[in-house]
Amino acid sequence: MQYRAYVCCGPNCGPKDSRALLDLLVREVERAGLAGRVSVLPTGCQNHCESGPTMVVYPGPVYYQQVDKQRLHRIVHEHFGEHRPVEEYFWTGPRFDRRQIKLPLDLGSLGGGGAE
Repeated sequence: MQYRAYVCCGPNCGPKDSRALLDLLVREVERAGLAGRVSVLPTGCQNHCESGPTMVVYPGPVYYQQVDKQRLHRIVHEHFGEHRPVEEYFWTGPRFDRRQIKLPLDLGSLGGGGAE
């Protein structure tokens, strides 16, 4: 495969219909005759929740934000078909440091204000 496209289906992007976008992406790739060139897979959270649904494409990585039907169509034709990533859809937020780990917050451990 030349490209690997990972659509976020995490807890924030999932309710924004990312599963439907995943299915649409598979169909668009097939319709464009690119199924032998592009692998489409779901992922968990990509840590860009505020701009979801998101998609990351390798090689790169290239992060796309606020993915919808129109954006997917253009990404398939320009990025995958013509090898020109669609820069205006790039994720523009702060870089995620892979050393950061999201942990649930235990309010009781903060001492005070917690239910006893």
